Amino acid sequence: MSGLVGYVSVGEISPDDGLLSSMIQAVKNESWYCVDEYRDAHAALARVSLGLTNPAAQPIWNRGHSACILMEGELYAAEQLKQELIDRGHHFRVNNDAELILYLFEEFGEACAERLNGAFHVAIWEPAEQRLTIFNDRFGLYPLYYIEQGQRLLFGAGVRAILADPTAPRRPNRLAMAEMLSFEHLIGEHTLAENVRVAPAAAWMVYKQGRLTVKTYWDIAHPRLQKLYTDAEYRDQLSHLLQQAVTRQFQGDLPTGILLSGGLDSRLVLGLLRMSAPTADLRSFTFGIPDCDDARFAAEVASIVHSQHQFMELKPDFVQEIAAEGVRLTDGMKSCIHMHVFANLRAQARSVRVIYKGYMGDPLMGSHLKRSFWGEYERPAIDDMTFAQYNSLIKQSDHAQVFTEPMRQFLQHGVREHFVQEFAQYETTVLGNWEDHFDFRQRQRRFILNGVELVRSQVLVRTPFCDNELVEFMLSVPPGLRYERALCIMAFIEMLPALAKVPWTRTNLPLVPTMRMAFSQLNQQARWMMRNHGLHNIPVTQPRQYADYALWLRTACKAWVESTLLNKHALERGYFKPEYVRNLVSEHMAGADHSRALGVLLAIELWHQQFMD
Repeated sequence: MSGLVGYVSVGEISPDDGLLSSMIQAVKNESWYCVDEYRDAHAALARVSLGLTNPAAQPIWNRGHSACILMEGELYAAEQLKQELIDRGHHFRVNNDAELILYLFEEFGEACAERLNGAFHVAIWEPAEQRLTIFNDRFGLYPLYYIEQGQRLLFGAGVRAILADPTAPRRPNRLAMAEMLSFEHLIGEHTLAENVRVAPAAAWMVYKQGRLTVKTYWDIAHPRLQKLYTDAEYRDQLSHLLQQAVTRQFQGDLPTGILLSGGLDSRLVLGLLRMSAPTADLRSFTFGIPDCDDARFAAEVASIVHSQHQFMELKPDFVQEIAAEGVRLTDGMKSCIHMHVFANLRAQARSVRVIYKGYMGDPLMGSHLKRSFWGEYERPAIDDMTFAQYNSLIKQSDHAQVFTEPMRQFLQHGVREHFVQEFAQYETTVLGNWEDHFDFRQRQRRFILNGVELVRSQVLVRTPFCDNELVEFMLSVPPGLRYERALCIMAFIEMLPALAKVPWTRTNLPLVPTMRMAFSQLNQQARWMMRNHGLHNIPVTQPRQYADYALWLRTACKAWVESTLLNKHALERGYFKPEYVRNLVSEHMAGADHSRALGVLLAIELWHQQFMD
């Protein structure tokens, strides 16, 4: 996994302790990864990268040799910042993003971070001061994990980098495991390893003289009053910002592809990529079950855009083939039934070096909003409504049946309390604003981003919906225009009318009226009418999903599921009641759908096997 690893110590570091090398190896997923290292008496720092962005050797030093920087990631639209620094007397020797950030840090200190538009994390070391400064982009697109241990700070692009230290405590985080089974992802800064935390998005962290301070320099913000524009004015501004975001990130210097689903976000990005580069060799990839809706709609889109398109089948046994490596790369924090992007990744990486994803498009454009979210509520009501909504797996009332008595006594009401505590600092009475904050800061970063991390293990990933200007604009849009993606659909139809005629998976209908839409609706209505008149053998058209995990876990993966979860060692770990796990597996094999709970249990067990046993 590309990113930074390292540690700093108040006491002197032994030059031959071998820890930095072990941390590097923990995240160096492939032999061809590039590694840059720096060591002195109090710091051991490294960058592990794909070698695709900012390829010059790191660290990069300032002119006075008082500070150096290591960076992984990239900036977008930084030309104005560079010119500003030149005007202030800075001379660029390396002429890359890392050098720009270092000079910006010299000029503006903490204020430099909010001015950066990109996907990155950074470590700046000042040897004379023995001060380490770490910060990341606004959305935490390159996760960084850390632990304070005695007079040392260890950090890394994966929890496994920290666990490479033989003196680091190897204790599972019991509350985190319960959260995984409650929400299908973690909350706040927890990881599955006790005391190891993930840096917040927009983090500004300083470690000096054995003391760590952590704060954030930016957060989700909604205006108290919206500006009054016409729908057309809002649409035109969104169209401009979408095109600008894609153009900023498309540099045309590397073979480019996109993970193309049957939804709108990836289709929108692909269409705008083609507008930005009419003659570029663009490739698109779709995975799933043959003839699923995603496969059919994506193939139509690719044909219109003239991308080289490839469908890649998800085999029924792919989960058991990739699960162990997927768990290692995500440090156990992603369910085994949500690793589909990893199934054919190496094959994709043989033809492209950059993959675009529609990450964060759904919440940004308003897919998560409901009509009830437009109201203002008492804070306890918001807590109750949102916890009930997101606690979609194991309910608090089921804990006695799921967890062993020691585990249950430890948890008490901790899952709900931590959920509420995480958002106590976000003061709002508007439920829709709270939902934005939760989705951006929790669901996207702690759940969906793990899929981006899997893809990033092989190729550079770009996510245009995370453009700073685009995000700030969408947060200022009235909720009525974001509801059901209304504004996004208006802009889509205006910019990409041909693609708007292709059905999308949410409705299985096009965005604009067509003969195809009319026929589809008439066909569906006719089927319902015939069924209502007693012809129950007439099938109703159902969506064709890209995966069938419920079936696959009870057929092709049955033996693997049972051997992984029902072996003596797994059943006696002391977290989950053996009878609960046995019943869950048995019911699933008999026809019930417990695939989501099983996916989490499999991830937790495989993580224990790799890192705790």
